[in-house]
Amino acid sequence: MRFSWESGRNLVWTVVAIAAAILAGLILHRILYWLAHRFIRLRDSSQHVLVSRIARPAGFLLPLVLVLGVFPALPLSPAIEVPATHFLLLCVIAVSAWLVVRLIGYGEHVVTRRYEISAQDNLAARRIRTQVELFRRIAEAAVLLATVAVMLMTFPAIW
Repeated sequence: MRFSWESGRNLVWTVVAIAAAILAGLILHRILYWLAHRFIRLRDSSQHVLVSRIARPAGFLLPLVLVLGVFPALPLSPAIEVPATHFLLLCVIAVSAWLVVRLIGYGEHVVTRRYEISAQDNLAARRIRTQVELFRRIAEAAVLLATVAVMLMTFPAIW
């Protein structure tokens, strides 16, 4: 395989475009995170837990989506583009599932916060907390199962 200036330019263009998409995703995430914190400070601070729970998955999701959006415009051969695009799609699906699991955990936090078990008669609060925790585990298992199913459906040989 011979190196040509055209392939070198294509490689540089590809690396720069992917790096720019990742950087734009990280900057967008930072701006949205800052706006969310500013909005929370102006209002009730109980939403801080939500922002802190979804910050990490969103920090991965935004750059991945931008790279996936830039990928078709890159000068890549189909032998590289197709597997790389498929890998990025699998990453987006996995990070989206992670985001949903974090939202389910936030839902559990919101419900259980209302039922303090430090009270004298805490039987009802413990019962509610147990039910909510069980529901969270079942919901997370369903999300995991659906994620694996969706990931497998991206492979043409599976369906």
